[in-house]
Formats: sequence, structure tokens, C-alpha cells
Amino acid sequence: MEKVQNGGGSFRRYVDILSDSGFKAVFGDENNTDVIIDFLNVVLPEERRVRSLTFSVFPMIHSLIATFLFRIPLSWLCSRLDPDGLHLMGYAPPFSTMVSLIICIFYIRYWRRRRRPAPGQDDAVEAVAATTAQN
Repeated sequence: MEKVQNGGGSFRRYVDILSDSGFKAVFGDENNTDVIIDFLNVVLPEERRVRSLTFSVFPMIHSLIATFLFRIPLSWLCSRLDPDGLHLMGYAPPFSTMVSLIICIFYIRYWRRRRRPAPGQDDAVEAVAATTAQN
């Protein structure tokens, strides 16, 4: 909420988070991470509390790929195959969603492999911990 000066008086302006632009203004800004964390902690159960957030470029990139490399070209191709109907064009959004899911699955697998310790690294950590405990 912010105060706005209007001629002789002032009034308060509220953001409607039920609208798309209002929701993005509040929850899509990196400066509002404390608001997002508070909101998620109210909604989520106690054992799933959020402590910090990071913003990623991945959602934007994967949406651009799914839209501009699959949905739009496939819609155009379907409109050329059947110029009198929209039936074939109706297959473009679900196909784009499937591509989006496949991209997400590959990204999750990549991220998990990246965060997994290298083979033998756990042994080295345990050896250092054992040596420290003996001293």
C-alpha cells in the first residue's frame, strides 16, 4: 500500500493480488522475497517452512522455447495443413505443454546430478570428520 498525493488530498492505493499484474507486482519482484517467504510459510505445513528463495532464469527460458520453437510454429504448420478448420491447430498447445514438461524433467535431472556429491567425496568427508573427532 502506498500513499498517493492527488491535488489537495491524499489517498491510499492497494494492489489487487487476484489480478495477474497485481500478483506479479507483489510476488514476482526479487525485492519482495520476505513477502513471498511469509506467504509460503502461512500456506505450507510446519515441516515444509521456507527460509530463503532464489530466482531463476530457467522458467523464462523454458517458456520461450516451448512457445516460440514449438507452439507457434506448430500452430502455423497446422493452419497450412488444414486451412479451413481449427481442429489440427488445437493440438499445438498440448504438444507445447508436453515439450515444456520434458524440458523440466531434464532440468530437474541435471540439477539433481549437479548437487549430488562426486563418487568417493562422501568417504573423504567422513575421513576428515573422523580425524577431527579423534583430535
